[in-house]
Amino acid sequence: MKTQSGLGWVVLAAGFAALLVGVWMAPSLAVSPGHHAPVVSSWLRLLSWGALVLAAFASALTLRGRLGPAAPWCLTVFVFGSATWAMVLWQPLAVFSLTAVALAFCLMLYAPVAGVAAADLPQMYDGGLDDGTEVAPSGGLGRGLRFALAGALLAVPAVWHPAFLGLFIAGFAALPYTTRRRAATALFLGAGLVLAGGVLGLGGGLERWTADLHLPLLDAHLLGWNLAWFFVGRQAGALIYFLPLVVALFADLRDRTSAGVLLGVAVSTILLVVLRPFDWVLGPSVLAGPSFLPLYGALWFLTGRTVRPALLFAIAAPALALLWPLVQSPLSSPLGSDGAARYVTPWIARLPVEVSQRELPGVRDAESGALRIRLLDGAAWTESMGALRLQGDRAADLLVISPDALPAIRVEFGSRASARLTVTGAAAGDTAFHPDGAVGFEILLAQPTFELPMWWSGPSRLSVYRLGLRLNDAPAVPIPFTIKPGGLRRKGA
Repeated sequence: MKTQSGLGWVVLAAGFAALLVGVWMAPSLAVSPGHHAPVVSSWLRLLSWGALVLAAFASALTLRGRLGPAAPWCLTVFVFGSATWAMVLWQPLAVFSLTAVALAFCLMLYAPVAGVAAADLPQMYDGGLDDGTEVAPSGGLGRGLRFALAGALLAVPAVWHPAFLGLFIAGFAALPYTTRRRAATALFLGAGLVLAGGVLGLGGGLERWTADLHLPLLDAHLLGWNLAWFFVGRQAGALIYFLPLVVALFADLRDRTSAGVLLGVAVSTILLVVLRPFDWVLGPSVLAGPSFLPLYGALWFLTGRTVRPALLFAIAAPALALLWPLVQSPLSSPLGSDGAARYVTPWIARLPVEVSQRELPGVRDAESGALRIRLLDGAAWTESMGALRLQGDRAADLLVISPDALPAIRVEFGSRASARLTVTGAAAGDTAFHPDGAVGFEILLAQPTFELPMWWSGPSRLSVYRLGLRLNDAPAVPIPFTIKPGGLRRKGA
């Protein structure tokens, strides 16, 4: 068992050593031609790397009482079986929120019983003994100071967005039962001071923090789809880019900490998609979903039952498959030359895109009369004055958004288009040939793919149609096209 645990520590350390190389090499590659990720300074990456190393090793030490020799293996899978390690390179500020949450739980949970080694504690040890015996403070810090510091750390993501206040529910559940009242007082007082100071000072003012606290747009359809996209969305789905969170399936909800973590994460998730229904990614995501990182840090401690290395390896294999573009080229920018997300594997691209989000990598918007067109990949794009272009040899994935349901739309292509159009998500109708060589196609629409309010429509629901368009046998050149409501005009109409 000791050998197994020792090997786990070595693997965890080796992973961070390899990541340190990337911290120094990635900046020079990020400014090379064809890369459009923001250039992040090396010192900020280094600070983020150091914070993640500290959080991972402290979490592994804290979890030894629950997981035994599997603890370092568990943290290795949590960090390197998710997009977390790559986000150190491209989104280091978001990683700080994860490390703050993880260290807060370490302060609350790492409390070995006086005179007993942590490794000898039972698997279900949760900070106190069955007979109510007090737990000795660890690390030489007084109990009140330790929990106040934990509360201050939990306030870090809350300064980012008020939805993360839900993590205080998880923090309260993690407090030792026999000292919960006194510790909770110090926890919330310390957190409140840091939260107020961070929002008013470093956070840019109280108005920015409270901007989302107005009455939100509550639409059952939108809420349901947002929750689905939050976990299985193509660009930022938590289950796609943070697959090790499936350890939640093995949590023992009789364990106070595990139940509290699940409740806190659920509350924060719902608050986030309710308060930011069109921006819960929290900005144009460079890689995966930065808004999930603080919640992911809390889920590290959702381990009420024994987690064995075999289970971790079973999770790691599909996790690496989901992150395969990052694994293949870890130092390359997560965005391609066309601004699209390079980290999305082709088979993940079949998953639903987060339609409701205002900004996503590679997604561009254009207007055509009353219609709004969302271009979901690099095969179609907009030029000056909103002109649309389609690469002749590629299939384009797009959304057509209309205030009303549409029976059909008319797509007109320029003179270099072919006469054969393959349509997915709808049916091809009549074809019209124009004297100047342009070709028009009627596309018969079925029921809308989604009926949702969008950020420009207020509470009114819009009809959203997802289509795939490909011009067969067309030359590999940009071809102009337009999309308008209604079908082709017929003789006598």
